[in-house]
Amino acid sequence: MMIMHRILIFIKKNHLSQKEKEIEDEMSFHLEMSQAQFKSSGYSAKDALKKAEICFGDQVEYKNNCMRIYQKNAIQQRIFMAIILAIAVLFAIEQTMNLFDHSTWKKVSPFEAIEVDDQQVNVYLDQQWYQLHSINGFSANLLLSHAKLKFDLKAKKRFVEDIFEVLDSLDKLSDLNVDVELSKTDGYIIKKNLMMTKEKRRKVWVYANSRHFIDQKDS
Repeated sequence: MMIMHRILIFIKKNHLSQKEKEIEDEMSFHLEMSQAQFKSSGYSAKDALKKAEICFGDQVEYKNNCMRIYQKNAIQQRIFMAIILAIAVLFAIEQTMNLFDHSTWKKVSPFEAIEVDDQQVNVYLDQQWYQLHSINGFSANLLLSHAKLKFDLKAKKRFVEDIFEVLDSLDKLSDLNVDVELSKTDGYIIKKNLMMTKEKRRKVWVYANSRHFIDQKDS
């Protein structure tokens, strides 16, 4: 019994260490993108990093708050995940039995972060921010309008986190490569062929949720 108890303690500590690493990676990614924004506005690398750190706030406090929330909800999360897993298994069985295409939406993205405002869509790629003009010939405004029709009040969130689904519902995708038109501050149009990947979509999700946490903190 003592050996089993020690094994469980070891697993728990290892899991917490992994969670701390995920939070640190999340903070680093957010700071990196904020720094890139300030650099594009004319700040030196050193000043851009300083401004990014000021805007982010107390990193230690952020990390500690995340860990406290995580530890406090650990038991509830395990129960919740068990329920979700059971539902997911049932859903997977149901989806396997029907032939609708929506059962295979892929959690992929061509970008590493996406920001949407009333004027334009900005995307982060290769350590730089760009304005998005089109994907596969569909203008950014058309894609946003389609997302609003399809997802209503969740349009912005779904556009950012599930852009594959937005594209696929407009024109069935045959592969994970897309043609995009971007521009920087000079307005010059840059054409790229990008592969949509799960890793890029993970970064999109991390950035979107870190922004949501900071917005809640500021409010």
